[in-house]
Amino acid sequence: MTARGMTLVELVVGLALAAIVAAGAVTGATAVTLHVRRDIAAAREAAGPGDVLDAMVGDVLADRSPGKGWSVCRVERGCAAHVGQGHGVALLAHGHAWVMGAGGLRVCGAAHCELVLPGASALQVWVDRHDGERIRRVEGFHPVAGAIRHVELQLWLADGTSRSRSAWVAP
Repeated sequence: MTARGMTLVELVVGLALAAIVAAGAVTGATAVTLHVRRDIAAAREAAGPGDVLDAMVGDVLADRSPGKGWSVCRVERGCAAHVGQGHGVALLAHGHAWVMGAGGLRVCGAAHCELVLPGASALQVWVDRHDGERIRRVEGFHPVAGAIRHVELQLWLADGTSRSRSAWVAP
């Protein structure tokens, strides 16, 4: 029996078929990757406001130091924190200033601000407070008389929709 190898024509045909199969696999993988990236971007966009609101509520609940707790102020009237080029309402809690700025919601530290939610247009803070007789719901500007029982943060987005998060505040 003699050993027989492949002819040059058989080798070229085999390589051409392998290249066609590989090109199909790469095209399919690229299409799947693009689809997954679009889904991830859409999920991040949908979850973005919720994640930011969760962080803001976490700051409010973490900032319970007596006499130095969280507060809300109007940027135009001056806040006791660095708010950069902000406007509207600022939430000051746990060392952060959450404020609307150019392009959306920013979180500011002692020296600079960082954009955390592009497309946000307004922030409202509502508190339910007990004034000795009953519980009243008011916009939460510092100082709020009475014991705060509940806080709700509402973010308005550029498309006209809003998202909110709320939390009960232990007395």
